[in-house]
Amino acid sequence: MKGHQHQSHLLFDVPPSSHNDRPFTVVISGGSSGIGMACAKLCSLHGCSVHLLGRRESNLQRVIDLCFASGAHQSSQFHLCDVCDIESIQKATSTILTQTHQTIDMVILSAGISMDFNADEVTPENLAMIFNTNFFGSVWLAQTLMTALRSTHGRLVLVSSASAVLPRPRRSLYSASKAASETFFFDVQSEEIHSKTGVTVTVVRPGFVNTEMAMGVSRI
Repeated sequence: MKGHQHQSHLLFDVPPSSHNDRPFTVVISGGSSGIGMACAKLCSLHGCSVHLLGRRESNLQRVIDLCFASGAHQSSQFHLCDVCDIESIQKATSTILTQTHQTIDMVILSAGISMDFNADEVTPENLAMIFNTNFFGSVWLAQTLMTALRSTHGRLVLVSSASAVLPRPRRSLYSASKAASETFFFDVQSEEIHSKTGVTVTVVRPGFVNTEMAMGVSRI
């Protein structure tokens, strides 16, 4: 497919699929806005089958329409999913795995949340909210889709942040959640290499990006 012929134009090097009779399939969490939406539109330009995960149906519908307008494969669609809820993750991924015959080429973990407060203002509630979204949600989603990624020697992409290594005032929990995610997925990378599964793990660490989350809007 065209996406395989123009790999250098993508943000991430796309691993070649061994299934030439199907579209290159990408699953994106946090796909309703921000970096996740940008990734979806970019993949659509290459004819990928894009599966968006998110909480806001109206936003997801708008993004999937943009994907189709950009050239996404007709099998593209969105799935309502709250990454803080493991049952919601399992329901959404079960649908995706059935529709894709358990063959996924790329998973982009882009769902996230940021809150501004000082370290001495941390509460059990906001601690749970940030880590459930930024860390545990990515862990559970990756876990449910890893077998499908291994079947295609696919790529797992974590969208982290420069805050993981360059923390800013009033971002202590956000920075900690991103640092934890990076450590976890760097270890996943070493496990996949050791096991020779063919799965590639990529950690992307962007600086400040003008998105809803960066401007203080709640979860995406």
